[in-house]
Amino acid sequence: MQMFARTLRLVGLNGGPKQTPAILPTDIVVLTESTSIFMSILLQDVNVQAIGDQIPGPAEVNAQRCRFEGMRSDIVIVDAPSFYTHLIPDGKEVLKRWMDSNYTMPCKAAGVLYMHNLVFNSRDADLKVGKHLCAFQRICRQALIPSVTHIVPTLYRRGRLSDERINTLATQLQLQAGAQFFDEQPETAWDILQGLLSRWRITLTKPKTKTSDLKAKLLLEVKRVFFEMVEKYPPRLFHTPTGLLCNRDAQLSHFERSPPYKRLLLPSAPPRSDQELETEINSVISEFFGFAMLSHRWGSGEPLLRDVEGKKIYELGNTDGLQKLKRFCNLARQRNFLWAWSDTCCIDKDSSAELQEAIGSMFSWYRRSSLTIVYLSDVSGTVSFAESDWFKRGWTLQELLASQTVLFYARDWSLYMNRHTPNHKKDPALLTELQNATRIARQHLEGFYPGMDDARSRLHWASGRRTTRPEDIAYSLFGIFQVHLPVLYGEQTENALGRLLVEIISRSGDVSVLDWIGEVSPFNSCFPANLKPYQKVPHIQHIPSDPAIRDGLRFDKARKLYSDLAWLPLARCVNRRLVLPATIHPVESIGSRGSSTSSSHYDCEIHASRLRPINVTLSVKLDEDADSYILARPWHPKLLGLQANSDADVVWKSLEQLQQPFNALLLKKLRHNEYKRIACDCMITAQVQDLASVLESEVLVPEIV
Repeated sequence: MQMFARTLRLVGLNGGPKQTPAILPTDIVVLTESTSIFMSILLQDVNVQAIGDQIPGPAEVNAQRCRFEGMRSDIVIVDAPSFYTHLIPDGKEVLKRWMDSNYTMPCKAAGVLYMHNLVFNSRDADLKVGKHLCAFQRICRQALIPSVTHIVPTLYRRGRLSDERINTLATQLQLQAGAQFFDEQPETAWDILQGLLSRWRITLTKPKTKTSDLKAKLLLEVKRVFFEMVEKYPPRLFHTPTGLLCNRDAQLSHFERSPPYKRLLLPSAPPRSDQELETEINSVISEFFGFAMLSHRWGSGEPLLRDVEGKKIYELGNTDGLQKLKRFCNLARQRNFLWAWSDTCCIDKDSSAELQEAIGSMFSWYRRSSLTIVYLSDVSGTVSFAESDWFKRGWTLQELLASQTVLFYARDWSLYMNRHTPNHKKDPALLTELQNATRIARQHLEGFYPGMDDARSRLHWASGRRTTRPEDIAYSLFGIFQVHLPVLYGEQTENALGRLLVEIISRSGDVSVLDWIGEVSPFNSCFPANLKPYQKVPHIQHIPSDPAIRDGLRFDKARKLYSDLAWLPLARCVNRRLVLPATIHPVESIGSRGSSTSSSHYDCEIHASRLRPINVTLSVKLDEDADSYILARPWHPKLLGLQANSDADVVWKSLEQLQQPFNALLLKKLRHNEYKRIACDCMITAQVQDLASVLESEVLVPEIV
């Protein structure tokens, strides 16, 4: 395929001194979608030379006249709205108005470059192309309808697909449509445009490169690093100087017009190595895209995406929500941040896929932010922020822990307590207040790491908080535990929390999350229905051990029990069944301790194998058949993690831990060797009789439903 023959001269169609008011009869018109980045990449080709600054067009339609020396026809590239996305609901009407004013007579040729993203639409090319052609037939006069449609496979956000799947889809579509795959490089953009022109038998020969290969390589490297880095940032950010909400393409456009970008393209002496170049590009992009995030309690009149998209927020009305958004963006700008993000309107909450991605990415977004501004609308004067409702909301826990730099602002947008330190999480006085308000230890407030460590403590931090949507009490913890699960609004709290606990146990084997008393969940009898049971921190007084009690006991039995416990599998969940390794104590008898204090509670004395008698008040009346019950102590290998001077010391000290009191699970045996936890709202504290009884311990891995 032959290439273009002459260097382009670019003239804007949408205003400015070079304005051309209409499409001419000699023009060749090429329409493409404004949601693609085809035009911006095409204009970066080293053989394209703009005459003066590029003239910006309207937000919806951007047309660019490309003039070739020695050629009678100009090529006019029109970025048109996509007709079938939520971004511009009235896309057809917008394009029709543009055509009526600029496209009043037949041109030499008109065609469509249809950018078909394989990542999101791998099979529906024919359907969507057909829709667009039907739309053009309704919009255009008969003589102006595009005569050619060129399907171009693209892979924006290709990380969603494997390389094998990408190659298969690209090959299939190329065989069907005969189009060249668009890899987002200027040279390929030229070839694709030439492929469309060849349908009208227009061929051109490309001239020698006027710009060095080094500059072309640099442009591509900057673009590559840009998309690689911003993929980890929120897809929409407010541009604080203008108040416009910008998507990825708009963010790139702002960057390419910035002084830091232009300095990147300047030649250096001596030339930079590839590693030095990448380091410098990373540094420049990171600094340019430093962004502030808002953490707040939602109030009345909060703006949504549709309320701000395509508008300058500084020019909008003054509802409480908009006023807060404007003050936040202004504050970010005053602190020298070009970009800002708010959860109210930077997410399309009508898109389940986008909402799922946002919830899964929220922790990392706050972690990568340069500053989190916490607005406390209910705190003023000298009132302690511990009383703020912000500390009682579910999502704000993640925002506090993920953010590395935080500033608290009171109702009047003054710094809380006039503390002008650069980071309130490093301010000793405020850090003490934060500890008291959140019940979170200082080391976690200053440097929190997401994951499964100390899972029960993390559930405890969230146990006193609430969310508007019931499932969010679990979803708001996904980032804290670093889990990625489907978001299924409508499943109710017990199912959302159940799925989270399943993930925690299956990945870590941590059985501390089973240590609770309260309302049981229908998901599994070992799981609570909500987080309230985790408010109480388990505390059992440690009993000192005496090494002398080992005398007379057989070490070979101790070593065998130690080995059996060490080889036990971790706890796991399969189809809502909890497979729980445990040391168990079969119940031998159940006695009554006289009259109960109420008709719904029963005072019992439980005798179980190798345990001291247990006096307990239960919420359920136990059957007379004691053989139906066992008391279980969930097992985790960390109980064997003690260090000592010899193997014997390791064994004895580990087993002596089993002599300590523990909170037991009362399990009732069902059919098919299944068990169910009962009396979940009662604390049952048990203790083995002595170390000799420990050596007789039974080990079981029951399945609990």
